[in-house]
Formats: sequence, C-alpha cells, structure tokens
Amino acid sequence: MIYVFKITTTKSTAETAKKKTVLQLCRGITYKVEFMFPPGSTGLLHLQVTDSLHQVWPTNPDGNFETDDETISYEDQFEIDQPPYELYAYTWNEDDTYDHAVYIRIGIRAVAGAPAPQPEEKVVIPEEFI
Repeated sequence: MIYVFKITTTKSTAETAKKKTVLQLCRGITYKVEFMFPPGSTGLLHLQVTDSLHQVWPTNPDGNFETDDETISYEDQFEIDQPPYELYAYTWNEDDTYDHAVYIRIGIRAVAGAPAPQPEEKVVIPEEFI
C-alpha cells in the first residue's frame, strides 16, 4: 500500500508553533518514503515525522527536511505496530509571504491483522509486486 498526504502550511508558521498533521496508516512495515517539496519554498518550509514523541524522519532529533523543487526518496523499514497506526508530520513555514505544501508518500507492507483500506483510499500496488 502507498499512502499519499499533501500538507499545506500557512505563511509565518513559527517552529515554536509547528503544524501537526496526523498521517493515518495501517499496521505494517514501511519500505519506501518520499517527501516532495514543489518549487518555490526555497528551504523555508520544514518537515519532521514522528511516531508519538520519537522522531522517525529525519532520524536525528534536531534535524528537519527543508529543500526546494526536490523529492527526498529512500528505502526505509519502520514498523508501525501499535494502534491507532499513525505517524505525525510537523511542519513550519518561515516564509512571510506565501503558504507552501509538501507531499508525503509512504509505502507500507501490511501485516496479518492489519485493518483493510477505507473505501475512499486508493490502493496502489507497487510495480515490484506485479
């Protein structure tokens, strides 16, 4: 399964007032993550992903993703095994003029007992499984 999230963060959102977005997932193990920053944010939009209070991506607790017109993409295995099967994206935007968006894509291999995708979700089968 691949989950896709678009997060738009309003201008002048301070790091001390980060926007929290719930990433509702299923039980499983991640195999790929991507963070796409469209052109225009010029490193002013920042992103961190956590599992409760533990920062998952980037791994170092004082780090954050900040770039422009780039997709950060890599393979990673992170187990999501505790209900409610959520991760949290924290974003802030230092731009004082424009709102900016980041797209998050998370590929998960579901495990036995995982809840079925909701009807509104589009399930995409990775090419490697076809």
